[in-house]
Amino acid sequence: MNRRQFLTFNHAAKPVADVKGAPLLRPLSAKRNSNLSPRELAARFLMQATLGPTLAEIDAANARGFAGWIDDQMALPATKTLTYMWEVVDKVYFVENQPLLHVHPFRWAWWQAVMRNPDTLRQRVAMALSEIMVISTRTDLLVDTAIGVASFYDVLLRHSFGNFRDLLFDVAMHPAMGYYLSHAGNRKADPSVNRFPDENFAREIMQLFSIGLFELNQDGTRKKDALGNDIPTYDNNDIQEFAKIFTGLTYTLSAIWEEEGLDPSNGDDFAMTYLFWDNASNPMVMYEQYHEPGPKQLLNGVVVPAGQPGMQDVNDAIDNLFDHPNVGPFIGRLLIQRLVKSNPSSAYISRVAGAFNDNGSGVRGDMGAVVRAILLDDEARNPAFINDPTHGMLREPFVRYVQICRATELYNEQGEDLFYNMVEPELEFELGQYPFASPSVFNFFSPNYRPLGPLNTADLTAPEFQIATSVAVNKLFNLFEHMILYDELMVMPEGMDEEEEQIVDGFEQRMPNISRVSMNLTPYDALEGNVPALVDSLNLLFANGSLSDATQSIIQTAITALYTETEDWGDAVRAALVMVVTCPEAAIFK
Repeated sequence: MNRRQFLTFNHAAKPVADVKGAPLLRPLSAKRNSNLSPRELAARFLMQATLGPTLAEIDAANARGFAGWIDDQMALPATKTLTYMWEVVDKVYFVENQPLLHVHPFRWAWWQAVMRNPDTLRQRVAMALSEIMVISTRTDLLVDTAIGVASFYDVLLRHSFGNFRDLLFDVAMHPAMGYYLSHAGNRKADPSVNRFPDENFAREIMQLFSIGLFELNQDGTRKKDALGNDIPTYDNNDIQEFAKIFTGLTYTLSAIWEEEGLDPSNGDDFAMTYLFWDNASNPMVMYEQYHEPGPKQLLNGVVVPAGQPGMQDVNDAIDNLFDHPNVGPFIGRLLIQRLVKSNPSSAYISRVAGAFNDNGSGVRGDMGAVVRAILLDDEARNPAFINDPTHGMLREPFVRYVQICRATELYNEQGEDLFYNMVEPELEFELGQYPFASPSVFNFFSPNYRPLGPLNTADLTAPEFQIATSVAVNKLFNLFEHMILYDELMVMPEGMDEEEEQIVDGFEQRMPNISRVSMNLTPYDALEGNVPALVDSLNLLFANGSLSDATQSIIQTAITALYTETEDWGDAVRAALVMVVTCPEAAIFK
């Protein structure tokens, strides 16, 4: 059976539904399996709580219980991506005794941590946060500042189970964010030269990172004024007042500044300060002479008094946003969308926001309590939701790719525990997505995106569909098919002797001597000839046991025919893997 036959097998010749006015709730000819075993329920849980489970992790979560598994994960120390990255840099890049700044070392460190570190829940939550509090390497400076990007990711990892107030403060003070949203080098107003504080970060910390555009009830529904209109959380005057707060901040001193005669105590030089490898991981510092003096009017009637230090202004502003009643429902909904489902009920949002407001011990902003509330809620755990058409989410392309890498238990053929994945440029193009590579501060897709058709008619969001164009879906299929059939899920750099040096664009570059990685398919050798058992095993890993009878029948028929013809079990396993990871039940998590 070729690809065209597979894609059209058992499908009607006419479209499933007419886009115009198509009802969302229509009879399903092939419902998913919702009668899940304890092991399948554990796989379903880990599909939400990790970037993709292995068989061993599924069995461990099943044995431990979900609440206990979360407790164990939160007790693990956080990965230090920057430490991993320095290990990579030491082995790979140095230019005149200074590390090459390009983003690749961060990406290699990211892969090393994700493939080998046990803090899988923390990694998943940090990835979700990276799509809320966005910086992007699609900027000239950050793509060449791996240290800054790694350090920023460590902030997200460190605070994934910490307090949201600390997270918001550290994000605001991070030099990578200072560069990306331009509040580093931001000076007080000088009307004589028509200069006023930059408003970029002031706007986004409210709109995207904390409270959103409209006043919310705890259940995420919008509050209304006396005329029934939505109530804005802030206006342009509020943006201007918050912009005054974030003046006087810039990067810590860099040795290269001294070489270039750059003195930040000089006003013009202050505005010209920039990131380099030796200051890209240090929180920004306040220069009082460039901080906007005078009082600042914040939200809900809070006034920052004149005459206090600039960092006190910053802390007061962070407190003002943190204490806003919107934060729980706003951030809670965004995290639910990234981890569990695109359209959480208002009751689900309210329960998660309640955990944000009070973790049970009177503490506000406990991210650990929020994560527990999201993952242990009935809307996340009850398999009855599997065939609810309003439940579920299209899984992000990059998350699907990482899941394949983890579930196939990639290993280094020479025993070196290294994962220098060099396939990033191709992946960014083929997936349309890569960590810290979104096209804008608004992430890869909007949390409120509604594709035309039945979902839009039913007023349901489907964020990931914004990048799931017909071209993107075909590219993804082709990418997964090629990577699996040819066992090229990761592409290694070409090894060189340590003494050799390769000159690339004027840089001296030493590449590590490492070998390629391969999929570990040996667990399936014991199933040779037993196609139903093979499909069941892959069903557990990639669809948490929810494959419909119709999908299982299609895959088993195709793989049985292939194995009968070729008598090559390895080919049969790889073909079955392609068919399972690209089927609807693997693409749409329920």
